[in-house]
Amino acid sequence: MAPGWGKPRDDRDARIAELERRLEETERDLEETQRLACVGSWEWLLDPDGEWHSSWSRQLRRIFGRDPDGPAPTLEELVGAIHPEDRADFEALVARVRAVPGSFRHSYRIVDERGEVRHLQARGEVEDAEPGRPRRMYGATQDISELKRSQEQLERAHRLEAVGQLAGGVAHDFNNLLSVILNNAECLREETREKAGSERLREIESAAATAAELTRRLLLFSRRDPSELRAIDLTSAVREAEALLRRTIGEHVELTVEVPADLPPVRLAAGQVEQILVNLAVNARDALPDGGAISVAVERSATVPIVMLRVADDGVGMSEEIVEQAFDPFFTTKPRGQGTGLGLAAVYGIAGRAGGHVEIESEPGRGTEVTVYLPVAEEDADVESPPESRSAPPAAGERAVLVVDNEAAVQRIVSHMLAKHGYRVRTASGAEEAEAVIADSDGGVDLLLTDLLMPEVSGRELAARLRARGVDLPTIFMSGYGEDASPLGPWDEPATVLQKPFKADELLRVVGAALERAETGR
Repeated sequence: MAPGWGKPRDDRDARIAELERRLEETERDLEETQRLACVGSWEWLLDPDGEWHSSWSRQLRRIFGRDPDGPAPTLEELVGAIHPEDRADFEALVARVRAVPGSFRHSYRIVDERGEVRHLQARGEVEDAEPGRPRRMYGATQDISELKRSQEQLERAHRLEAVGQLAGGVAHDFNNLLSVILNNAECLREETREKAGSERLREIESAAATAAELTRRLLLFSRRDPSELRAIDLTSAVREAEALLRRTIGEHVELTVEVPADLPPVRLAAGQVEQILVNLAVNARDALPDGGAISVAVERSATVPIVMLRVADDGVGMSEEIVEQAFDPFFTTKPRGQGTGLGLAAVYGIAGRAGGHVEIESEPGRGTEVTVYLPVAEEDADVESPPESRSAPPAAGERAVLVVDNEAAVQRIVSHMLAKHGYRVRTASGAEEAEAVIADSDGGVDLLLTDLLMPEVSGRELAARLRARGVDLPTIFMSGYGEDASPLGPWDEPATVLQKPFKADELLRVVGAALERAETGR
């Protein structure tokens, strides 16, 4: 006799009730574990007539959007739930497991009872009751929709990062060309007496300035915009931008703006709140060809130090495929000539540089909502540097500037602008040549004006080499990236960076200020 079973019936009944209670608790714990892991179990039996009979766990029914206490689906119902694009592969799997025993794994999508698309992964085992004929198939299916979304977001982030690096490089090289175009056009215009020729040169300058704005947006996307970040009062910035938004979107669109008065500051560059809102509002307006509504709302997260800026419209919306490409620079759904595809790219770059991110929710025919997540600024410890002197270059005719740039066209136009205003100019196309010029001049160089990025030896490294030799010249770095965005990494000490493309007045002001500081010791 088994131990304990010789006791009175009441004791045996109590032990059986306790075992049943524990079994129920174990089943509940197992079900909760499956629910949290989004995993459900299943079993299929194949009778001699070839009919399939299934048994599903409650969690698997939930995953398919079915009643957890309802019946398991038939094979036909299961196949009907498979996403149309995945159905042929699933039916091929069913045919294969009928004939071949063993283990298998299969990923597919379903359209659940709520109409939502979910990504599933099934693992199973097929037993063989008779040679070549399975009798029982069992296993588990996991809902991997969240994992799939996370993987897609990570892949998109990597892709956009790569595109951003490319965009930053293109913008840097393009800024070199624009420096040449802008300044040669300005010089020619000053020398041209013919009115018609002067007007054409003004058109060239205007086109180059527009191109410079496009490169600035590329730098925003690649998070290499040189503008200084500071604590921005978001409440005031949004309210100040409201009038501009109303003028921009037109009278055929209803605009509502909701912004609380007690928002904390966020870290952005000056004017970037307006950039975000205008870019998003213009996209929203273009999605409302027949009129509609745009709403702008700002709120603070109750759980994390984040401020959320939302712009929503009730327009045509976007498909999932378009949303996936929306942040790519130069991608646009607008007709040729009506958009550059840099609006959302710029918003993406602004948010990323501030430590935030952007999300888009959209569906064809049901509008679009773009949410910009911006971290709350910590106590602002930044101290604005004093404005640079705008006085004329001191004793220009007595000052010698060494211009170092591997781009011959940039070197020529910069030298021309300096020489035209009385500076003595020496030139070099790289670090070694620059060091030789300084050695030959025996102290006859007063300022180093060097490109930041050059083959083999950067401008930063050139300046460091000279200091190591005891030649401590005031130095200005020319860059298509900007002071805060050098691909060489952060600066070890304060530096003067002249952002390309620049014009003669800015060049002369910065050079003059650098020489003045060196002379006065400030």
